[in-house]
Amino acid sequence: MKRPLLIADSGGTKTDWCFIDELGNQHYFSSESYHPSNWSVDFTERIAAFWEQRPELKKAQVHLFCAGCLNPTNALKLESIFFSIGFQNVTVKSDLHAAGFALFGKNKGTFAILGTGSVLVDWDQKDVVTITGGRGHIDGDEGSGFYFGKLVYEAFLHGTLSQKQMRVLERNVDLDLVKEKHRQEETKYVLADIAFKLKNEQLHFIEFHSKNIRAFYRSALEKRTPIELSIIGGYYYQNNAILEPILNDLGVQVLDFQHKPIHALVDYMTTLIE
Repeated sequence: MKRPLLIADSGGTKTDWCFIDELGNQHYFSSESYHPSNWSVDFTERIAAFWEQRPELKKAQVHLFCAGCLNPTNALKLESIFFSIGFQNVTVKSDLHAAGFALFGKNKGTFAILGTGSVLVDWDQKDVVTITGGRGHIDGDEGSGFYFGKLVYEAFLHGTLSQKQMRVLERNVDLDLVKEKHRQEETKYVLADIAFKLKNEQLHFIEFHSKNIRAFYRSALEKRTPIELSIIGGYYYQNNAILEPILNDLGVQVLDFQHKPIHALVDYMTTLIE
C-alpha cells in the first residue's frame, strides 16, 4: 500500500487534479483556478466547501502546480490556505514547473505556454532558468488565446471583418457578453474564449492566427532563432495545424505539443515519488 497522492495543474481558468489512491488507481477531476488573481474575499470559504465534500483526499500528499506561484510569497500563501482547511502535507510550485516536468522531466529544454496567456521558458532539469514574456494580458500575452480574441474583437469594433467573418463570429460568439465584459474591463477570459469558440473556424480567421503567432515570435523568439521548443496550451493545441507551419517558416521547430500537462505530469511525479 502506498501513501495517496493528489497532483494538480492550475492555470488561469481551472485546475486539473489527479488523485492516486493507495492501490495506484488514478482519479481525474477539475475545480476552479487557484491563481492568486482569484483569491477573493470568499475564496477560502468556497474551496473549503469544495474539499469538505472530499474529506478522504485531505490525507493525501499534495503537489499543486499553480499559475502565479513562481513568486515564493504566493506559493507559501496558497500552502497556508490549504493547511487552514485541513490538508496536512502540501507543496506548491509554479505551473511552469508542471510544464517543465511534463515535457522534459530531468532534461533540459525550452517550452512555450500558449493557452489563455503566453510565456517562453528555458528549463534546466528541475527548475526554470529564464522567462520571456509572461507579462499578462494588459501588457502582453502575444501568441495566446486572449491575444487572438483581442485581435478579432478589435477588428469587429473597427468594422474591418469580412461579411463571412462577421456571420461566423455572430453565430459562435455571444457578442453582447463580450461588449459587457469589455465595458467592465474584464476582458481576459471572455476574449480568450473567442479563440475556443472559433476553434473549428480556423481558415476563416487565418490572418488573425498568423498575426498572433508572429507577434509572439517578435516578442519572444526573434533574437533566438533558429530554435527548437515544445509547446503546452489549448490555443496552440486546437490550432496547431495552421500555427506550426508559420513557426517553421520563422525558423522555429516544434518538437512536441500537449493540450495540458496533467497526464504527463502525473506519470513523472509518480515515478519520482516512488
